[in-house]
Amino acid sequence: MAAALADTPATISPGALSPNQIYGRAQASVNRLAEPAYIAFTFENQGFTFMNHHQATALRRELIRVLMRVSSGVAVVVVLKNEIGEDISAPRATVVVDSNDYFNVSNVVRLADFPLADFGLRYATPSRSSFFEPAGPSPKASPLQVIASVVAFKSPPYRIVDLGDASIDGRPVYHLGLDPIENPTHNVLRQMWIDKATFLPVRYLAMRSVATPADYYTYLVTVNAIEIAGHLVNVDATGKNKYGLSAWRISDVSFPDSEPDWVFDHTQWAAHNGKTIPNLPPSSPAPAPTERSSR
Repeated sequence: MAAALADTPATISPGALSPNQIYGRAQASVNRLAEPAYIAFTFENQGFTFMNHHQATALRRELIRVLMRVSSGVAVVVVLKNEIGEDISAPRATVVVDSNDYFNVSNVVRLADFPLADFGLRYATPSRSSFFEPAGPSPKASPLQVIASVVAFKSPPYRIVDLGDASIDGRPVYHLGLDPIENPTHNVLRQMWIDKATFLPVRYLAMRSVATPADYYTYLVTVNAIEIAGHLVNVDATGKNKYGLSAWRISDVSFPDSEPDWVFDHTQWAAHNGKTIPNLPPSSPAPAPTERSSR
């Protein structure tokens, strides 16, 4: 895709927005939306994994309720259905702090970060890598220069071309192609569809990097996004990876104003045994012993 985008000139009609201007307006629209303090949602896995060279498959059908503190990325999850879609008779709440913790609950690494992944469109430099990047600290951005009280933002980290007008669910959209100028595992967008009325992104094509204790691989993912209660939320994703099909859906999304601090600290759970964790289904707040999976 890099060569194709680099070699395709953008034809701009008089008075029309350039691809860089469209990207800039989309970035501004995203930044006008507030970041929530917490997000609660239900995650449904709809993918499958190849089992052998004859392409027999194993369906992935986890159903998981998630509550995340956005600032830290620490989440509390309750698995309601296991990998093959069987109901869990006695759901247990579990705190997940880092990437390895997710192997105890799902084959989707860092799933709690998916709904609010912003693909680098927010101006502020995040404290941690995004859902689509390899796990680890976010790359440091150089300080933004301030000129006469106006912040001078950097140019987009992509070579951007206009791929033509399109329509998604009856809405006219701009369709941009994006080729990273540098650091393609951090600048993950490859295409973006932007609502012409609101300039909010409604669909992305992005490269996801997955790092596990035993493997590292990348693949392209198509993501659909909608605005919910004043926040831009990624609601579904589909992409073929080296092991099968990644496909998941987000539903029952809410943004709690506050949550008790003890909820996100498993060392405090014993002192609150028997209490209900807000915004999660009934489940024991005592951590269940688990073993790390090699998935």
